[in-house]
Amino acid sequence: MSAPDIVLFGATGFVGKLVAEYLARHPESSRFSWAIAGRNPDKLSALRTSLADAAPEIIVADTSDRASIDAMMSKARVVLTTAGPYAEYGGDAVVEACAKQGRHYADLSGEYWFQRAMIDQFHEEA
Repeated sequence: MSAPDIVLFGATGFVGKLVAEYLARHPESSRFSWAIAGRNPDKLSALRTSLADAAPEIIVADTSDRASIDAMMSKARVVLTTAGPYAEYGGDAVVEACAKQGRHYADLSGEYWFQRAMIDQFHEEA
């Protein structure tokens, strides 16, 4: 399988499932490839099964394992993360890996302090 355009990290959480279901239901998502990512391979498999005809790639990655985050980044053009709260659950590892590997990053954080810290820390490298 070729590298996905978008990796949805935190796909098995409440918001992650909503985003995955949205992508699976909308025909415009057929214009790009996407993957679901998170810590638990069993939950990721169950999510993929629930997505009917969509069959996104599964990527196992955990913010406490930098190698797995780096490997996930190497497979994506864009990382969309819903694995928050970001300041608490290693969101900095995801931002750092995106900056180092030249990947695009998007989240839905309302944690302005986290966003400010990430901009201050990684803006120049990104």
